[in-house]
Amino acid sequence: MSGSLAGVRIVNGKPIRSGHRLLTDWLLDATIYFSFDSSGFRRHQRSAPQDFKVRDNAHVLVTGANSGVGFALCEQLMRRNVQVTLLCRSLTRGDAAIERLIKSFPSAPKPRLLLADITDLQAIDDAIDVLRDDVKSDHLPPISCLIHNAGILPLTQSFTSTGHELAVAAHLIGPMRLTHALFDCMAEGGRIIFMSSGGMYFAPLSVKKMLAYNVETQDSYDGVLAYALTKRAQVELAKCLHERYRSSGVSVDVQSIHPGWADTPGVESSLSAFHQKMSGRLRTSTEGALPTEWLCHTPPLTESHFWFDWVPRSPYLLGKRPPQSEIDALWNMVSEGAKLPHDWVSSS
Repeated sequence: MSGSLAGVRIVNGKPIRSGHRLLTDWLLDATIYFSFDSSGFRRHQRSAPQDFKVRDNAHVLVTGANSGVGFALCEQLMRRNVQVTLLCRSLTRGDAAIERLIKSFPSAPKPRLLLADITDLQAIDDAIDVLRDDVKSDHLPPISCLIHNAGILPLTQSFTSTGHELAVAAHLIGPMRLTHALFDCMAEGGRIIFMSSGGMYFAPLSVKKMLAYNVETQDSYDGVLAYALTKRAQVELAKCLHERYRSSGVSVDVQSIHPGWADTPGVESSLSAFHQKMSGRLRTSTEGALPTEWLCHTPPLTESHFWFDWVPRSPYLLGKRPPQSEIDALWNMVSEGAKLPHDWVSSS
């Protein structure tokens, strides 16, 4: 097969590549610039799965779903008549998103709106209590896929009500609390996906550095680094959570993915110089969403992978996972921040 990326089939819970990549594609992908941009998407899409089976009784919950890649993902899912739940912080923006979806896809199952700031632990619990009632009463199917898409790149240092730096709270602690709250609402063979970022390649897993931002650092605060550190941590947390689920006999797999460089409101506001420099080369929100939509519906996976454009990639520039002590420290930091016991997976 010619083309940029070999297609992937899931066989016995493992992704199997088929075909071969051309030398020119290897070279272009190695530049990152011509891989993460819109031209990279178009090359990769040529050998992507052209059609796939939607999971039976699919119900996908997307956080940060009122704009950008999250909203585009909801559009793609509803186009396939999937039940979608949007978890949004703003009632006004959430309602507007729901109205747009209903107008565009009137025959699809009516999308559901849950309101919660992903950094507010009590708000998360309250929102999921409402959803749990609907799942238990069969008004909604169990969650087949939970997508941790909500994200923020802080320009200045700020803290949540729990005292955590905003990026740590939004990308790690809140998602962990949400994952725990949804434990008994997940479908058999369900999936959790962390929407990471290619920027994580340039950040190590460092709990020490993330904790340093949990105290007042004033002029030394670097929002881009804080973002990258937590996006790296999401990839490691996905693997760690997947392994804990497996060892506890839980039939949910956990994956991470990054959408490439997409033209979203968050990128425009937080990385204005980058947004301007990349004008005309950024992916659309829909292009950023399409591989994640596919990943929602692929068969259960036995291992956790870091995905980019339909293909599992190594999350490490040098091919080496962080030491177990650092991964354990991450689990402890996130569990403690989310106010969960260390062994919450096995005790749930």
